[in-house]
Amino acid sequence: MNVTSHIGGKLHGVGLDAFLQMAQMESITCTLTVTSGQTEGKLFLKEGVLIAAETGSLRNAEAATRIISWEQSAIEILDACDKSVDEIRQPLMNLLMDGMRLRDEHKAAPPHAEPEAIGNGQPAAEAPAAEAPEETELTLELASPPSPAPPPRTPPSPEKAPTSEKQVPPPRPPENNARPIKKRPAATGTTAKPPRKRGVKYLCFGAALLVVCGVIGSWLWISAKREKAAYETLGNRVDTTIAVDKKIALMENYLGTDPGPDYAQRIRQRIETLEKSLAEEAVAATRRAADQMVADGNLEGALAAYEDLRKRIPARFQAQANAAISSLREKIATRAFSAMETAALALGPERINTYQDFLSRHPDSPHQNKVRDLIREMHDEYYLYIKRRIAINEAAENWQACLDLAAQFLAAYPDSDHTTALRQYQAECTEKHHAALAFAQLLREAEALGNDYKAAAAVFQDYLKVYPKTPSREDIQREIVRLESLAEHQRLTQTTDAELIRISAAGNRFTANDRQTVTDQHTGLMWCLLDAQAVLDRCLTYEEATTYVMNLDTGGHGDWRLPTPGELLALHRGPAPYPAAPERWYWSSDTQKRYLDQWVIAVTVVIPNLPPEEMSSQKESWRCGSVRPVRGPVKKNSSARP
Repeated sequence: MNVTSHIGGKLHGVGLDAFLQMAQMESITCTLTVTSGQTEGKLFLKEGVLIAAETGSLRNAEAATRIISWEQSAIEILDACDKSVDEIRQPLMNLLMDGMRLRDEHKAAPPHAEPEAIGNGQPAAEAPAAEAPEETELTLELASPPSPAPPPRTPPSPEKAPTSEKQVPPPRPPENNARPIKKRPAATGTTAKPPRKRGVKYLCFGAALLVVCGVIGSWLWISAKREKAAYETLGNRVDTTIAVDKKIALMENYLGTDPGPDYAQRIRQRIETLEKSLAEEAVAATRRAADQMVADGNLEGALAAYEDLRKRIPARFQAQANAAISSLREKIATRAFSAMETAALALGPERINTYQDFLSRHPDSPHQNKVRDLIREMHDEYYLYIKRRIAINEAAENWQACLDLAAQFLAAYPDSDHTTALRQYQAECTEKHHAALAFAQLLREAEALGNDYKAAAAVFQDYLKVYPKTPSREDIQREIVRLESLAEHQRLTQTTDAELIRISAAGNRFTANDRQTVTDQHTGLMWCLLDAQAVLDRCLTYEEATTYVMNLDTGGHGDWRLPTPGELLALHRGPAPYPAAPERWYWSSDTQKRYLDQWVIAVTVVIPNLPPEEMSSQKESWRCGSVRPVRGPVKKNSSARP
């Protein structure tokens, strides 16, 4: 096989079918000009797919099949494809099989087909046995196995011999110049069968096998050439690259393409050599810089330089850097230990923090054991210090600080005699800390409710129902009382505002002295603006109403009394009466004893919402009503019942 260029040029020694399969495997885009004798055709491939074909007046699948069937064809390759749409839309293997089938038919067909007359006027099925050699010649031309000898024929009986000499006209030649096949004379009692064309099957199988072998061989040859070309290209690029790190990057990218083992081994050896050279240069440069830093007393800078070097070079080249790092760390630890001892002399119990900081900064220092001995020696001193600090933070209810102090002591002395007590204290302190956090969260939730003090109090009440033993119980209860007081004050303020609006709407009969009392201009009596039920937000029995009035100090007056029935009726009768509260009745000072299965006290009450003639009635003293206290002298006949 010889290809004059990588993609373009002329192709010799490779069949068209083999090249098409190879192009499909390699996803090649090109245009093939195929010539066979004076006939020419074109095949268009896009990324290995045969998308169009043309020869003469034929196009696409029919043209592709015809071109593939040509023998001894020359192929010219153009590295471009003018077509972009797949006009064939058939698998390549189907086209190859159709082309090979068409090629076999061309091989099997005779150069010309002429009709032959059948002698003796016999039908084709009963041709004389003398024509059998011509039939044998046909089967040999189709490359079929030799047919078995026909069984001996039985001569026809005289009774069935033809009685007429009339000639049968020759059959019409078949269409498309196909060669007529003579029929064998049928044996007695049998029917003639057409010859079996096994040669076509064998020929197709052999051709397919040759195509596969050709494709595999071509693919292996092309792969080897490409791999060699890629290796040589890499070598040229590496040789022309100046920076060593870029050389290594090029070769590592090449290894990522999974080259052959021989090429990969060569590249790895080159990378190893370059990396070793880079590492040696980096180590030498770092050593020079670090030695200068050590001479200047900058041990930390030298250590940082070697640690940075260790990040930049492969692990197999880090031995020198590791040795230098160990030596520098030891020197730094020795210097730090001397400085720590000097500083600790001026510190009290807090010097333990200096010791612990040294242990964490220099875990590999040879002074570790000595520092631990210093920590053990100050055990009792440090415990007293922690205990005093805990007491200060407990007074401020800073529970997180208490927890931190206990944790500091336990970290320094995990096996101390005070360990058990401190762990128990940690549990108690943790509970208090969580309770404090919860209380702070409750305060934020209550504050978010704004002036809805009743809902805010419910937030704390609900928490107490779930956690009745919380350490913040007293704080929560105090907050509930405060919020309930605010809610009650808010309710009274709103109720007072509503009552003043109702009185103002009733006319000029009543004068509001302040936000607590009102004067009736008709009677001259002073009344409480709010009745007992409005103030207490609940009803009262007669005895409770009497006690309420006796203890009243509203408006700065202490001489309040229960009104008489006449005073109550006058308040809610006449022009512009006092606006009555819905569904409410009031106790008066008029009482009587009655016997109803037992002695009871009957009290005259006034129900303002009834018609004037039905307002006055009597109720037992145990019932629940309201009272509106009054001030001033009792008017004559004011206690008489209407």
